[in-house]
Amino acid sequence: MKVALMVLLGIAAIILLNCVYKTSKSKKRIAIPMIKLLRSSLIAVCLYFVILAFPVQWLSNFMYSLYFGNIAWMMYFMLSFSLEYIGSRPEKHINIKLMRLMLSLDSTSLMLNSVFGHAFTTKLYDTWGTGNCYVCVRGSYMVVHDVIVYMLMTFIFIALGYQTIKAPKVYRRKYLYPFLLLLVVIFLSVMHLLEWNPVDISVVGYGLGGIILYYYALNYQPKALARRSLGLVIDDMVESVFIFDAEGTCIRVNEAAHRMFPMEDKMEVVEQKFAEWKNSADIKAESGKSWEWSLTRDGKEKYYMARYHSLYDERNQYIGSFWTVRDRTEVVEELHREH
Repeated sequence: MKVALMVLLGIAAIILLNCVYKTSKSKKRIAIPMIKLLRSSLIAVCLYFVILAFPVQWLSNFMYSLYFGNIAWMMYFMLSFSLEYIGSRPEKHINIKLMRLMLSLDSTSLMLNSVFGHAFTTKLYDTWGTGNCYVCVRGSYMVVHDVIVYMLMTFIFIALGYQTIKAPKVYRRKYLYPFLLLLVVIFLSVMHLLEWNPVDISVVGYGLGGIILYYYALNYQPKALARRSLGLVIDDMVESVFIFDAEGTCIRVNEAAHRMFPMEDKMEVVEQKFAEWKNSADIKAESGKSWEWSLTRDGKEKYYMARYHSLYDERNQYIGSFWTVRDRTEVVEELHREH
């Protein structure tokens, strides 16, 4: 189990390092608090990896001092990130100078633990029968440290939870998953705090949390929003739009198409006309190709111009097509009158 945990932490460290590099190249405003959070997550993962890999008491004591101090700063960076993430500003909700002073004093106190032994001690522990490492035995000062950490967690929990409820449905996943991950991290952290599990496996959650937040902050694009936006754009077009799958079945039409062709004719006439054009021996179906045709409706000749566009996936495989159709009846009739 110890080896499995070390492997997970190693993988998380590599991914986090890559996330830090990519975030440093981003021009987005959210990238500034994001990179601070990612770095602290990376540090937490690396420190605990060393604790597991090298069961030497003096080294473990020093690593734990750094680890606990880094966790508090990581929660602060996550709170700053969360407030930016939900569209607010950290300085509007927290006293930054006071918070940094409090965290600095906490980190200093933890570093002095090797002299005074007031925060914690360490003891050798057999990690589920798979190898030894030194685990932390909390002292009196750790109550102060834990209050700071869980206070910050509570603020993060409130910020993400409120935004999860408030956000439109298409954006909800962006806040829901980080919120649920925070719940898992809190649960694992409490397990360690109550010494149900002497090994702090919540560190895996810290690493995973950094990776997930990186994805949702810098890369996530709601597909539902894209589909909804595309639908609104299509419906707002003056030209009629018909979208077909790879088998030639019409799967979407816009409002202009409904006005141009009654529903009973859409499948029987329009789809058939498009199929005839595409399968015609003397015409090669290529994107951008146009086709003029006429249709008698209510005893009156209607003239249309259709333009064909192929659709391909990321592997350049054909997945369907769409057609834009323009009613040219008035233009053609005007030409006839002139001649």
